[in-house]
Amino acid sequence: MAETPNRTTRSAMTELEAGKGEPFDMAELGGEVKFSRYETADYLKTEDDIAAYLDAVKEDGDPALIEAARDDVTRARSRSANAASTKREG
Repeated sequence: MAETPNRTTRSAMTELEAGKGEPFDMAELGGEVKFSRYETADYLKTEDDIAAYLDAVKEDGDPALIEAARDDVTRARSRSANAASTKREG
Protein backbone atom coordinates (compact mmCIF):
# COMPACT_ATOMS: atom_id res chain seq x y z
CA MET A 1 0.00 0.00 0.00
CA ALA A 2 1.45 3.35 -1.03
CA GLU A 3 1.66 6.01 1.65
CA THR A 4 0.61 9.59 1.08
CA PRO A 5 3.30 12.07 2.10
CA ASN A 6 2.41 14.11 5.18
CA ARG A 7 2.60 17.91 5.32
CA THR A 8 6.23 17.96 6.48
CA THR A 9 7.33 15.59 3.72
CA ARG A 10 5.43 17.53 1.05
CA SER A 11 7.00 20.77 2.28
CA ALA A 12 10.50 19.28 2.14
CA MET A 13 9.86 17.90 -1.35
CA THR A 14 8.68 21.31 -2.54
CA GLU A 15 11.83 22.94 -1.13
CA LEU A 16 14.07 20.42 -2.86
CA GLU A 17 12.26 20.81 -6.18
CA ALA A 18 12.75 24.60 -5.90
CA GLY A 19 16.47 24.09 -5.25
CA LYS A 20 16.18 25.31 -1.66
CA GLY A 21 16.98 22.06 0.12
CA GLU A 22 19.95 21.96 2.44
CA PRO A 23 22.80 19.51 1.81
CA PHE A 24 23.10 16.60 4.17
CA ASP A 25 26.38 15.00 5.14
CA MET A 26 25.97 11.30 5.96
CA ALA A 27 28.95 11.58 8.32
CA GLU A 28 26.73 13.66 10.62
CA LEU A 29 24.98 10.43 11.55
CA GLY A 30 28.09 9.36 13.43
CA GLY A 31 29.76 6.31 12.05
CA GLU A 32 29.46 4.24 8.95
CA VAL A 33 26.07 4.02 7.31
CA LYS A 34 25.21 0.72 5.64
CA PHE A 35 22.33 0.11 3.30
CA SER A 36 20.94 -3.23 2.33
CA ARG A 37 19.37 -4.03 -0.99
CA TYR A 38 15.60 -3.63 -0.93
CA GLU A 39 13.84 -6.81 -2.00
CA THR A 40 10.12 -6.42 -2.72
CA ALA A 41 9.56 -10.17 -2.48
CA ASP A 42 10.48 -10.03 1.21
CA TYR A 43 7.33 -8.00 1.88
CA LEU A 44 4.88 -10.10 -0.11
CA LYS A 45 3.94 -12.50 2.67
CA THR A 46 0.31 -13.35 1.79
CA GLU A 47 -1.84 -13.67 -1.30
CA ASP A 48 -3.62 -10.48 -0.16
CA ASP A 49 -0.24 -8.68 -0.16
CA ILE A 50 0.45 -9.97 -3.65
CA ALA A 51 -2.99 -8.97 -4.95
CA ALA A 52 -2.66 -5.44 -3.56
CA TYR A 53 0.83 -5.10 -5.03
CA LEU A 54 -0.26 -6.28 -8.47
CA ASP A 55 -3.30 -3.97 -8.40
CA ALA A 56 -1.05 -0.98 -7.64
CA VAL A 57 1.39 -1.91 -10.39
CA LYS A 58 -1.39 -2.45 -12.94
CA GLU A 59 -2.82 0.94 -12.04
CA ASP A 60 0.52 2.51 -13.00
CA GLY A 61 0.29 0.75 -16.36
CA ASP A 62 4.03 0.61 -17.12
CA PRO A 63 4.69 -2.71 -18.94
CA ALA A 64 8.26 -2.92 -17.59
CA LEU A 65 7.02 -2.39 -14.05
CA ILE A 66 4.33 -5.04 -14.52
CA GLU A 67 6.95 -7.53 -15.73
CA ALA A 68 9.22 -6.72 -12.76
CA ALA A 69 6.26 -7.19 -10.42
CA ARG A 70 5.57 -10.62 -11.87
CA ASP A 71 9.19 -11.55 -11.13
CA ASP A 72 8.79 -10.22 -7.56
CA VAL A 73 5.67 -12.33 -7.07
CA THR A 74 7.40 -15.43 -8.46
CA ARG A 75 10.27 -14.96 -5.99
CA ALA A 76 7.87 -14.36 -3.10
CA ARG A 77 5.84 -17.48 -3.86
CA SER A 78 9.01 -19.55 -4.29
CA ARG A 79 10.29 -18.41 -0.89
CA SER A 80 6.94 -19.21 0.68
CA ALA A 81 6.94 -22.70 -0.86
CA ASN A 82 10.52 -23.31 0.28
CA ALA A 83 9.67 -22.18 3.82
CA ALA A 84 6.64 -24.49 3.91
CA SER A 85 8.74 -27.39 2.61
CA THR A 86 11.38 -26.79 5.28
CA LYS A 87 8.72 -26.80 8.02
CA ARG A 88 7.32 -30.13 6.81
CA GLU A 89 10.79 -31.70 6.71
CA GLY A 90 11.76 -30.39 10.13
